[in-house]
Amino acid sequence: PKVALSSEPPLPEDEVLANLLFGRGIGQLSAIEAVQLAQGAGQLAGVFGSGPGVVDRVRRGLGVDRLEFKGSETGGGLGSVAAGRYVGDDIYVGVQQDLDTGQSQATVEYDITDNIRLRGEVGRQSKVGVQFEWDY
Repeated sequence: PKVALSSEPPLPEDEVLANLLFGRGIGQLSAIEAVQLAQGAGQLAGVFGSGPGVVDRVRRGLGVDRLEFKGSETGGGLGSVAAGRYVGDDIYVGVQQDLDTGQSQATVEYDITDNIRLRGEVGRQSKVGVQFEWDY
């Protein structure tokens, strides 16, 4: 299959991909997000093949199921890093560290069914919630 990215108003494909993946333009991405964007664009174009990228290799080396680098929501600052692991078939435990403030947050998710998830967060703001997802 051939993948093409477009938008209205028309933007370059890399700008469309940045907005799709990170919710902001390419000029507002952190260095790590720019690497992730380049890796994703290269895999879509077939440049890097279908093998694992840099972030995937680091994730595997750390022994976590999820490793994510996020830019700050305002576009300035260092952003945050999040990592987590499934400790059972339906239980995920994760942590997130804000690289600017040093504040951290722990997350526990429990999949009640394929579509219903219980989620608890402890950190600057603690909360518990139920999420409902339906893929169609």
